[in-house]
Amino acid sequence: MENVWKYVMDDEVRRIGIFEMGGIGKTIITHHINNELLNEACNFDDIIWVTISKAFNIRNLQRQIAKALNLDLSSYRDETKRALELYTMHFQKKRYVVILDDLRKAFPLDKVGILKHPYLMDVN
Repeated sequence: MENVWKYVMDDEVRRIGIFEMGGIGKTIITHHINNELLNEACNFDDIIWVTISKAFNIRNLQRQIAKALNLDLSSYRDETKRALELYTMHFQKKRYVVILDDLRKAFPLDKVGILKHPYLMDVN
């Protein structure tokens, strides 16, 4: 947990992946990191936690991120336009952490709207 925290707070680190078999405590570690980040709110504009369902799809992930940011994307039906809106409305302007819990397969972050180099913690 201490190593993950060091990486999260390092300005040079943009993505962190925690990969291991199920049941060893990845979610517990990231919950702790999330709580610490909330206490360190001055370092990040937003801390976003999303638990990925087994029936993963980009549109649902976009919806969950938008909800966490209090953004309304309901008028955008196309995933690409929704991704562009997430990026232009939020991600290009802010320093943030996105924690994707229970992610089971890789996907291009730009499909969601995370186009720059975010601080990303993905847990599977």
